Amino acid sequence: MQVMNQYEQGPLTEKSECLYISREGKRYQENTRILREQKIDIIINEKLILHTMCTPQYLTEAVLGRLRTEGIIEKVDEIEKIHIGNDGKIATITMKNDAWNEKQCKKLSPVSPVKWKEEWIFHLADILAEGMPLHNETWGTHSCFLAKEGEVIFACEDIGRHNAIDKVVGYALLHEIDLKKCMLYSSGRMPSDMAEKVIRAGIPIAVCKAVPTAEAVELAKKYRLTLICAARPDRIRVYVS
Repeated sequence: MQVMNQYEQGPLTEKSECLYISREGKRYQENTRILREQKIDIIINEKLILHTMCTPQYLTEAVLGRLRTEGIIEKVDEIEKIHIGNDGKIATITMKNDAWNEKQCKKLSPVSPVKWKEEWIFHLADILAEGMPLHNETWGTHSCFLAKEGEVIFACEDIGRHNAIDKVVGYALLHEIDLKKCMLYSSGRMPSDMAEKVIRAGIPIAVCKAVPTAEAVELAKKYRLTLICAARPDRIRVYVS
């Protein structure tokens, strides 16, 4: 796969003045840092297929991960070239299969369970509790870790928890990391569409700081995904193991 990323990352945040009002009626102007967004149109074989709105960082990873978690690709060798323009607004994908179309999106398949240890989960929860740079600055991001045996391989932040998952999956694809031996830790909730992303990526263990939905639990049971939620430094809830 040929990667051509002409986008030069600019600032992720900018200063914004706001009026602070307390419940007691105290008022004053204050400067805060707020996140910037980047809209990306994903064009596959000259056809607009997807849009994504994300923090303007790790754009190649975001696009590749989205292709994987949507079931469009399984491996990067299905792609001939990925090109991201210098404004970061368009990602052009050339697939090796010229006849590709969106109807080819692959169905969900069960993941292969792996053994895990409680201390791995608590270690990841401890890392998140220490804080992430952009969240500490803006209070505006979700975080996602790609880990193996409790050790973080890659961590990222984004305005959306779905985007953060895409970025860690894309990172794994770019660096030829076997997702079947990894776990994913997310700072957000785990609804069914998040669980689908993890299953499509082939990741056997999904961990999140918040709670799942009933549909996410059912998906995890059906596709053999280990699902651990409400994962914090002092306790975890194992919904599917």
